[in-house]
Amino acid sequence: MYYVYIIKSKSVGKFYTGLTDNIDRRLTEHNSKLSNTLTTKNLTDFELVFLATVENRKLAREVE
Repeated sequence: MYYVYIIKSKSVGKFYTGLTDNIDRRLTEHNSKLSNTLTTKNLTDFELVFLATVENRKLAREVE
């Protein structure tokens, strides 16, 4: 099971779309500067605004 998600920074209104197999872990990574994603690693106030569940990584990449 994979998830395609959109998060939004509360402070700057910036959106980020991604995919993961563990949405709780991934959101924690984004909000604690543990993310290896350059576009989100300096922000810590993301909220989940969209979540879709898909069967596998290939399909998640297509949906993303």
